[in-house]
Amino acid sequence: MGFDTVRYWEIPYSGSVLISRRPRTLIPNNFEEGRHAFFFDSLKELKQHVEYLVQDPDYAIKIGKETRKFVMKFHSPEARARAIISTLTQ
Repeated sequence: MGFDTVRYWEIPYSGSVLISRRPRTLIPNNFEEGRHAFFFDSLKELKQHVEYLVQDPDYAIKIGKETRKFVMKFHSPEARARAIISTLTQ
């Protein structure tokens, strides 16, 4: 559990749609709701997200592909190393 776990990043990296509890922490370059992932605060919201994606699997595939690109741009080991070096050298 938690947003610092591997699964939070691994799911979108694999090209799948992330459905997660809404993060309570600030995550730089985090996923955008409805564009990269679906977040929920209640089981009712979770159910709505799942039903929506089941009804439109092509949209789920599109989100998965786009989010994988986003992960590679901002959250790959190389991208994170660049961000750290940039911060340290400013």
